[in-house]
Amino acid sequence: MDLILYTLTMVISYAFLGGGVKLLDHLTDQPSQHQVSTFFLWILTSSLVLVVVVWTLNDTYTAILALALVFGLIGAKKIDTRFFLVLALIIIPIGILTVFLQSAFLFLLTILIALIPPVILDELLHSYATGISQPQMKWILSHRPLLKISVIVLPFFGLLTFAHTIAFWCFDITYDLVNYAFRATSKIET
Repeated sequence: MDLILYTLTMVISYAFLGGGVKLLDHLTDQPSQHQVSTFFLWILTSSLVLVVVVWTLNDTYTAILALALVFGLIGAKKIDTRFFLVLALIIIPIGILTVFLQSAFLFLLTILIALIPPVILDELLHSYATGISQPQMKWILSHRPLLKISVIVLPFFGLLTFAHTIAFWCFDITYDLVNYAFRATSKIET
């Protein structure tokens, strides 16, 4: 029962993080279009920080996934607002501390190294996709497929749990749902 509750809480937390990150992204990308106060943006950022810090401190695989996302976004030069910079500056030391305190440090480092390139490539291909005229290829690249595939494959090699794969996909689904909601209401290409 404890494992089920833990997994369910993790899935809900990841879903909140995915939707919250995309909401923050939209609200900071189009500040004049969305009449949102800076106070609200800091509240949203703080709530994202709180959830990710709790999970990063208590779950090694979450620390690895969070670090991979942050390092990949830094590598792709996608940390572009002070709100995401705050998230990154908090996640990096906590994630590194969590990973370093584990006895399987080299094993965890292997997972991290395996996940960073797909994040970078996905972000670069996502940016490239805006200029593609072929609709199928544009759709595939705009949905960042490499990290999704990596997270599905890693459990088969014992490098990630299936629970974390499900949680990550919930992160990704809520991320996309918020994106679709904003595109539907504002008719902006993201």
